[in-house]
Amino acid sequence: MKPNLNQRYAHAEGHTVVKYTADGSAIITAGSDSLIRVFKTAKDERDAAATTIDKHSEAIQSIAVHRSTFATAGDDGIVCLFDNSSLDFEKMLVRSTSAVRTINYSPSGSKVAVACDEETIRMFNVSDISIVIPIKGHKRFVKCVEFDPKGKYLISSSCDGEVRVWDLDSAEGGVSCVTTLPAIMPTSDQDSNIRGTVSWRPDGSCFAIPGKDKDIHLIARDSWQAHSVLSGGHDEDITTFSWSPNGNYLASATTSGKVCIWDVSEKQVIAQYRNAIEISGISWHPSLNILAFTDRYGQMTTWEDVIPMEERSLPHPALANARISDEEVDVLFGDGPQNRNGYSRNNHDNEMNDENMDNDDDGHDDMSDMDDFLIDDDGAGYAERSANRGGQHNRALANASLGNLPFGQFEAPKPFQSGSTPFKDIKSSGLPEEGERRYLAFNMMGVIYTIFQGTHSVVNVEFHNKSQNRNFHFQDYFNYSMAALGRKGAVFAVESSKVEQAEQARNSDGEDEAQPTTTNPSRIYYRPLGGLADNSEWSMRLPEGEEVTGKHILMDLSVK
Repeated sequence: MKPNLNQRYAHAEGHTVVKYTADGSAIITAGSDSLIRVFKTAKDERDAAATTIDKHSEAIQSIAVHRSTFATAGDDGIVCLFDNSSLDFEKMLVRSTSAVRTINYSPSGSKVAVACDEETIRMFNVSDISIVIPIKGHKRFVKCVEFDPKGKYLISSSCDGEVRVWDLDSAEGGVSCVTTLPAIMPTSDQDSNIRGTVSWRPDGSCFAIPGKDKDIHLIARDSWQAHSVLSGGHDEDITTFSWSPNGNYLASATTSGKVCIWDVSEKQVIAQYRNAIEISGISWHPSLNILAFTDRYGQMTTWEDVIPMEERSLPHPALANARISDEEVDVLFGDGPQNRNGYSRNNHDNEMNDENMDNDDDGHDDMSDMDDFLIDDDGAGYAERSANRGGQHNRALANASLGNLPFGQFEAPKPFQSGSTPFKDIKSSGLPEEGERRYLAFNMMGVIYTIFQGTHSVVNVEFHNKSQNRNFHFQDYFNYSMAALGRKGAVFAVESSKVEQAEQARNSDGEDEAQPTTTNPSRIYYRPLGGLADNSEWSMRLPEGEEVTGKHILMDLSVK
């Protein structure tokens, strides 16, 4: 069957890269001419002229995409951040003295890993670029980096063919190398067209490495041993490859221009195409049966119906990431497009739009199975509670968490938006181990969690929609045990007994027994969002004998 191809020139001759935006509405390309071009993918717009962005001064080597932003990097050593919708330049994330080869978002979008012509990987905080974590261990220049879709590991490759796996939250603290794979990938210099691509499968179960033997090796998570090999498809070195959104397929390309589509479970090639020149970039559409690739002529090609589904009865490449329709969301929350409090999904900054939630380079948030929406990955027990939640509780929880219920017109919600999770390990003193974390709140706005640090805790507030609110954190000397998050602000609280524990921990100075202290009152702390001048933060201590329990507190953040 002849491939259904649509080809057009995007850049001057030379290395050219390509990525779909997270929602598939556009294709982003970048090339050796230092230009970025954005093509619309809708059928009535795809032949229109591309939007051109000129922010780099030298060849562009890498593109990374997330839900609301995308980033580019290249030989000029800078990493630029852009808004997906407006295509406006937001800021310069990194300025390096050496060429940047690869960039990659963390699953949450809060960090960017940068591989440049150095032996050290650098991990930058997107919100505060002054926060940089250097990751050292490679002996030659780093070529590729990619975050684990679950956010625990980072994989990297270097010019000497070495592949390393880094634990981003190791028990020893900081980042540590958990394994080194020195003999699988071919060596190459930093300017080679062989990109040294290493990439996680979207479910995080394994990652792929191109081998010296022209095969693709799949390395199992945690055991870090090869569990299968995709062989027999290529006779030349593999330049780059990309997983399909659901991980069923893998597209690989070679120095001769050959593209192979692999059925990973069957370990066989199910489709192929021979391009006139070497392929340098490749990307799957996040929700359609389409593959895009770019070559060293500067040409971009889209391959429609890349998986021969009808011919061979094969599943769709993004089937597991199908969108949730408006009707399905209405059934889930019960009250139709507009709920009983007048809140419309379409009026809330698109927080509940039907965009595909898969993130390609930066992680994969599979929303197709709502029963597995919460995963009890730290043993805290909240997954069991979530399994029993009913539709009525979901509606009350969604409405309460968005701050739209007027006082006196609601049934009391569950404590603080389903309650906080417990610490997993508690010492005999009654305090958790340092580094232990617990979740204080989770809703459609975002998540609040705290990490115990001995003399204090660090509270982290992370938002799903970062285009509306920036993540923030603060040092907490009262060890807040509950929280709630709404559109206008966040509120934190702690019982008096918890305050007493915090005081004892600070006063003990490392002694086995905490020194006696006066019991402090229960506290509440409110912090507004958006920096409104007429809505400053405040805190209060409750009178003696009164306690914050979470059962009788609801934020009415809709009041202006």
